[in-house]
Amino acid sequence: MAIEKIIVMRDDLDSSEIPEGRGGEVSFAFKDQRYEMHLSTENEQKLFEAMRPFIEKARKADGRREDPSRGEDGDEKPYDLREARAWLREQGYELNQVGPLKAEFRKIYEDAHGLPPWK
Repeated sequence: MAIEKIIVMRDDLDSSEIPEGRGGEVSFAFKDQRYEMHLSTENEQKLFEAMRPFIEKARKADGRREDPSRGEDGDEKPYDLREARAWLREQGYELNQVGPLKAEFRKIYEDAHGLPPWK
């Protein structure tokens, strides 16, 4: 017996299906709180247009890159997410080019490598 799993990405704003290459995960921050959501390209553009007047007047935050082995809390993490992304792509998984690695993909990597969960 063969089992086929089909993953459908849905837009968190309107629940529509996001076809491959027509959207993905978007992250943003407001008042020291980070947010993530899946948006179609169309809804991502709507979000950008709504935020544009604020973005144009805002200052960019410190652009220092965080140590990939450490999380936001400064704790050491069990593995490098860049390495996990590379391995997952080698295995044929299609990942967003930007944004955090989804929990489902982290779990696949962790299970395959016998690693503790990324917090």
